[in-house]
Amino acid sequence: MGRDYRQYVEYNNFFGKRGWIVEKINGTFILIRHLPLVGSIIKIQRCDPKVSLQKIDRVAKRHRTLLIKLEPNLTTDDPRTPAILERLKKFGYEESRWALCPTRTIHINLGLDLDKLLAQTKKDVRRYLRKNRGKDFEFHRDKYFEDFYPQGKFRKSRLPAAKI
Repeated sequence: MGRDYRQYVEYNNFFGKRGWIVEKINGTFILIRHLPLVGSIIKIQRCDPKVSLQKIDRVAKRHRTLLIKLEPNLTTDDPRTPAILERLKKFGYEESRWALCPTRTIHINLGLDLDKLLAQTKKDVRRYLRKNRGKDFEFHRDKYFEDFYPQGKFRKSRLPAAKI
C-alpha cells in the first residue's frame, strides 16, 4: 500500500498553520494539539504500521498527552493486520469506533450522464446536492489523484486505534 496523503509535508504544514504542533518520528508525521490546563492530544493519521510506539510514548509524555489517536495505513484484509493489532494492544492501545479519517473510499464515475449518476446515489445524497445547487462549487480532478487512489485499488475498512 502506498503512502497516504495525510503523511505528506503539505498536509501537515496545513495543520501546523492552524495551531497544531507537527513532529516527525522516523518519517511519520504526528500532530499534537495543546489543550489549555489539561495537556494535549496526539493524532497520527495513516502512518506506517511499524511506527515506533516507544518514540510516540516519549513524545506523548513530553507534551502531557491525554489521548493518542493512531490510525495506521492498514486495511482489514491485509495479512499483517492481526499481528499489528496485537502489537498495538501490548502497548496499551484499544480499538476505537471513532475514526478521524474516512474509513472507506468511494469512487464515482463522473463521466456518466447526470441523471444516471444521481440514480445511483442514495436519497440523502440527492437531497444534499439539491440543497446546494447554485452555490459556488468547483469540481476538478486533482493532479495527484492517481498517487492517492490508484485505479482499481479500493480500500477496505480501516482500523482506527486509540490510546487513553
